[in-house]
Order: sequence, then C-alpha cells, then structure tokens
Amino acid sequence: MDLKGKRLLVLGGSSASVDIIKNARQMGVYIVVADMSDKGEGYKMADEGVLVSTTDYDALAKVVKEKNIDGIFCGPSEFNIFNTMKLCEKVGLPFYANEKLWNQCADKLQFREFCTRNGLDVAAEYHIDDNTDFSVLTGIEYPVIIKPVDGCSSKGISVCNNNKELEKAYKKAKEVSVSRKVIVEQYIDTRGRGFSFRYFISEGKAYPYLFLDTFIADPVRRKCLVSAFAYAPSDFTKNFIDTVDANMKKMLTDMGIENGTAFIQALPYKGKFYCHDMGYRLSGGMMYKMTEPLNGINDMKMMIRYALGGKICEQEDIDKLNNFPNNSCICSQIMLPLDKGTITKINGWEKICNLPQVTDVLQYYNLGDTIKEEVIGTLGQHFARVTLACKDREEMENTVREIQRIFSVKDENDNEMYNMRFDFDRMNEKTF
Repeated sequence: MDLKGKRLLVLGGSSASVDIIKNARQMGVYIVVADMSDKGEGYKMADEGVLVSTTDYDALAKVVKEKNIDGIFCGPSEFNIFNTMKLCEKVGLPFYANEKLWNQCADKLQFREFCTRNGLDVAAEYHIDDNTDFSVLTGIEYPVIIKPVDGCSSKGISVCNNNKELEKAYKKAKEVSVSRKVIVEQYIDTRGRGFSFRYFISEGKAYPYLFLDTFIADPVRRKCLVSAFAYAPSDFTKNFIDTVDANMKKMLTDMGIENGTAFIQALPYKGKFYCHDMGYRLSGGMMYKMTEPLNGINDMKMMIRYALGGKICEQEDIDKLNNFPNNSCICSQIMLPLDKGTITKINGWEKICNLPQVTDVLQYYNLGDTIKEEVIGTLGQHFARVTLACKDREEMENTVREIQRIFSVKDENDNEMYNMRFDFDRMNEKTF
C-alpha cells in the first residue's frame, strides 16, 4: 500500500512520539502532532503541530476535518491509546481495538479466565479483599505475588512471604489500581527468568513474530521486579511452538481480536509456560528495533499502515511471518536501572552509544534529573534501554559486559547509582 502523502494525526508530542514520526516519515506520511504543549521533542519534529489536549475530542475532531487527516495514532502510552480509540470512534477512522477488547486484555483477571478455558497454564490464585483479616488468614502457600488487576509499568507489584507483608502490599497494589482491584497468585520461582512472545493478528489470523527470554533485575530479594535483560531468539521458541502456539491462537480468537499486535508474558517452569500478563499494543521497548534485524518485521510501520486504512499484514509480511523463526543474528536489550538520587555524573555513555553492536538507545534521564523513591521497583527506575544486534551469543555477552563495565552514574554525594548489573550465569540456571 502506497502511503505517500497520507496525513497522520499523532496524539502526544513528547519523546514517546519520536519513533512514530521517524517511521511514518520513512513511509512518505505527513505528520500532524496534537498536544497541550509545544515543548516536546515529538511536537517539534512534526510537519505541523496543533495545541490541543489529547482528551478534547471535539477540538480534535475539528483538526481531523480541517487538516484532512487520514489516520490517527499514538505511542505506547495507555492514556493516549484510550484517547486515540475514542477519537477514532468519534470521527470514523480505523483503530485496531475497541473498549471491550482493550479491557479484557488489560484486566489480569479476565486474561486468566481466557487462558484457563483455552488450555493455557496460569499460577494458582488466592482471593483477598477489604474484609480479609490478615491476622488470621490461612490457606496461602507463600511466597505469593500481588499486583493491581489493571496495572502497567511494574507499578504496585510485590512478592510477599507472610501475612504481614501481604497486608502492606495489598494496600500498595490497590492504590495504583484504577478499578481498586488486585490479584494474588502463587509466586513461581524461575530465578527471575521470564518468557515473552508477540503475535500479529491480521483479519482474524494470528502470526507469532518474536520470542524473548527476559530477566528481572532482582531475583533474590524480589524487591526490584523490573526487567534487566532480554534477548531473542528465545531458548524456548521450538518448545512453545510445538506445545502452546495452537492454544494461544485459539485464545486470541476466543477474545474476538481481529487486528492488532499483542504480547503475552509467561514464566517457563518445569516444562510449562505459566501466562500472567498481556498487552494489546506496541510496547515501550520499540520491539521493531529487534525484529527488523531478526526477521525484517517492523511492527510500528505495520500498525501505522493499519491506522491509515491498510492491512496489518500484507503478503510480503505474511511470507516473512510464515517463515518464522528465521533468525540470522542475536538481538538483545540491556536495561540500566539506577538507585535513587540526583544524577550529577554520567560516565561511559557516549562510548556505549557508539559501540558497533548498538543499534538503538532509549535514554530516559539526563544530568540533574532525580530518581525518586516512588519509582524504585518500576520501569521509571531505568536510566536507559540499549538495543544490540550481534552475530552470535558470545559477541552479545562480551558487548553487554563491556557496557556494564564502563557505565557509571554518580549522585550528589558521589555515590554510585548503577549497582544492579546483569549476571550472565543466570542464563545457565535450569528451571524449565
């Protein structure tokens, strides 16, 4: 589909829209950005900007008409995804999801129900609420993990080892839940190793296009459950395709998903994949920066094309997806979580950005910024996300070790803020 000259309205002008603008521009698309502020990097990059709130649907509808907009899109922000959904519904432009689909994917309890009725494994669940007396609570096999049913960015998640910890974590999880609901599940100890996979759904048919092995930063104390390292292709790819793929496609059909991209997170443990979370959107990690070198797939461009009236998957995409996995390299992402404090020195960063294996960096903090206590244990703790493309695993490991060796961030008291380095011995631990 030729998109040259098509006009795309992007909701939100922050740095989160920069990659959208870059990809859309490569496709020949004219970009209009809407935001309340003209200070954002994305707003400044656009062909045209309009100072309108992304929640003012009436004003945005006028922009769509006056600017001859062909499609509407946004970054991974769930706030603006919802705004885009509502605006597309108002003006009659295509959007891959509706509110019902979005809610059943985002709600962890609904997701569990879809998994179980389609033959997918989930961890044991425990029920607690405001009437629970934690002083006499029995029947729970610790440790457990508690999280808001509608949470994101690792907010409100805790691992608990006793009733006292669970009572405290319940209040924390409930506070960040929009619906004021939580879910408590058996904590499956994979030593911090996870498994994440992505599907395209195009005209009702699902295609897998990325399998990742993932690792959290703190598998021992379990106080920092944010991601630390991920790589593809996953060690579990063949096993998953042989044993789970058919039921996963069945579940996506059961959910009623016709188009879009979905990612599911699971725990690989004792021969099973325990599914625990789902996202029905592009991710903040910009996964196309891994899939392009791996198999030539750019999920952002495919979603932009859909927003502009095309299909998620055209025949050339289907050919690539049908040949999946067809990996010619190893891709990985190393995250750089920081301790709390104000950043006063950054060492080694320029050298890291210029390493030949580094294909992309997403930097979230700069000199003078403060890592606050409330972001510890969430994705807001990351200084940056670094994407690598390497010829083999040895080169990948050597490159990550070099990044971790030279990178340093100091606070106002000259204390080191980068203290959670990934240990490659964890890749050899067997839990599956």
